[in-house]
Amino acid sequence: MSLEVVPASVNVVELNGYWTAGDGGGATYTRAVREPEHDGKFQSCDGAWWELNCSEVTAQMFGAVENSEDAHEHIQGFLNYTSLVNCGKAKLFGNFLISKGLHLDASKTANYEFSVNLRASAPIDIMFKISNGIRMRFDGRLAVYGEPFTRYQDRTCRIGLYIFNCGRAHFGDLYARYFTQWGVFQFGQTKSGSNNSLARFESVSCINCGSFKRFPLSGRFRNANNQGKPGSSAQTTTLTVDTMPPLDFEVRQLCCLVIDNRLYHIASTDFSDSDSRISVFPWIDSSDGTSGDFFYVFGGALATVGNDNNVIDIGQLDAYGCAVGLWDAGLYGVIARGVVTQSCGIGLVIGRTRTGSHKSSSVDGFYCEGNTLDIVQLTNSDVNTTINCTYETDLRKCINMSSPRLKNNFLKEGGFASLGVLNGKHYFGDKAGGNAADNYKLLNIGPDISNIYLRDGWTIYLSVNLDVSRLFGHDAFPIFFIGSGANQRPTGTFVFKPPLGWTVNGDKAVAFSGFSGPVTFLVKYHFAASNIQVSLAAGRELSPSVTELSEDTDSTLFPWVTSETVIQTAMLSADRVLTLSDFNALAGRTRFKISRLDAGQFALSVGGLVELTGSSWCEVVYDGSRYVLVALGKLYDAGGSAGK
Repeated sequence: MSLEVVPASVNVVELNGYWTAGDGGGATYTRAVREPEHDGKFQSCDGAWWELNCSEVTAQMFGAVENSEDAHEHIQGFLNYTSLVNCGKAKLFGNFLISKGLHLDASKTANYEFSVNLRASAPIDIMFKISNGIRMRFDGRLAVYGEPFTRYQDRTCRIGLYIFNCGRAHFGDLYARYFTQWGVFQFGQTKSGSNNSLARFESVSCINCGSFKRFPLSGRFRNANNQGKPGSSAQTTTLTVDTMPPLDFEVRQLCCLVIDNRLYHIASTDFSDSDSRISVFPWIDSSDGTSGDFFYVFGGALATVGNDNNVIDIGQLDAYGCAVGLWDAGLYGVIARGVVTQSCGIGLVIGRTRTGSHKSSSVDGFYCEGNTLDIVQLTNSDVNTTINCTYETDLRKCINMSSPRLKNNFLKEGGFASLGVLNGKHYFGDKAGGNAADNYKLLNIGPDISNIYLRDGWTIYLSVNLDVSRLFGHDAFPIFFIGSGANQRPTGTFVFKPPLGWTVNGDKAVAFSGFSGPVTFLVKYHFAASNIQVSLAAGRELSPSVTELSEDTDSTLFPWVTSETVIQTAMLSADRVLTLSDFNALAGRTRFKISRLDAGQFALSVGGLVELTGSSWCEVVYDGSRYVLVALGKLYDAGGSAGK
């Protein structure tokens, strides 16, 4: 843009366009003493410099043309000008294609007004970054679109809007679509030069952002190897993978992995790129083996991250088809008046790391539909989270992924001040052999959900949530086990262990074994006594069958495994012994009636209580400390008579 020679007496000129008259770029310019350092300038043919002098500036004044091939240079010139000159109000409106990312340093102009759609015409790392907008206003609708590819593998743009050091700023309506990572990423940490605390969003709406089940970055793992102690922060499984996630901070800080529909957390320190290894928490389930398929969960609609990214006010969040709807990873959490997450990987993540701090969050109005998981708690803190007016939230999709401090050897549930959603979910599991326990399954206090597992034995670490009991009255739950033995009985031992400072059945642990069929346990928390009562409610009902001893050998009779009626049919070739086991025996309930059918000359000793001769029987009962002989007699002969 240039003008002919301007008389020296003229100090102000009015242009009615930038490229052509009426193109929207008209503005007022004043004569400058020297060349201005900003982009709001032009030089007339006589060598004089003129600079923009308007209380309201637009991108069109810098040559931006709607729907042109590439408006990046002109919009960036507009943004640079507003970063250097306090121009009152800056307006960015229209529909533009850009080939490079835009950066707004908002330290000068106090008021921005947007009504703009920015579409990527080439691969872009960050489409629009806003920094240093402390206490500034960004009103209106700012929409960014990556290149329009739905599948993760096809997308070419990484982050839509990046907000840095904009504490107490006011944002209008933000919209982002088609990004491999985050639609909107807000990072605040003073030591990194950023504080976003008390920023406010009128609304955030994002579609198709991040990697998750529908549009994943996926791969294969092998060499799964468990590390650390059960229930500790170091309880991880190390995997060798053929696909590592992007190196970007925005991924490595907030990343999970899914194997067989089970979610695992990856801390920023759990990546080893040199040998393509990652560590996931907790241990992967043994049924998944040492190799298999996986996909990553990272990115999404909105992430608020950092110790100085606190009390972010969100009027409305609408996330569709995103990896995560809202990742609330500030020290002090968000205050949201409406969160809608549909067809996402995770609706809401609370906390930044599984061992880190997160003080509080508040969501007033939470709607979920078609998500893989609705709520994931990641922090180890007592988060005092309040989620009111939940709609369609599925309790079975709300889990706790937090890790305890190293001094605790159990997985701790954080306390929720007013959360009728999680209601006391608990991890449990212990390493047995090749990790026979599934450390991802949940025990529930409160929700009317049955816990049915296909297991022959387990060591179960129980945890405690005082707030769940205090506020909601939830203090008990059932557990059901189906085993691989006869009559679907578990063949092993179930051991229950309490959390630190508590007892189970008044002791450090309680064990159950010797089952006759599917097993039901009832678990009841006594908070005043810091004791958990575990009772075997079903699983020891003996089958009506008869146990036949057809081998000419010594034998052992087991309570709840051997039938009450025992018949010795083998012809004895030597004196034999029947041992009476008292393992799991109950006083007055455990009894055996033994009949010997053969007429041989050798004795059959029954627990050292009596020696049965041929064609005789006896009955023994357990009295609490030993077996007692209560009846003895002869069997009926063919003629119908019997001895006594």
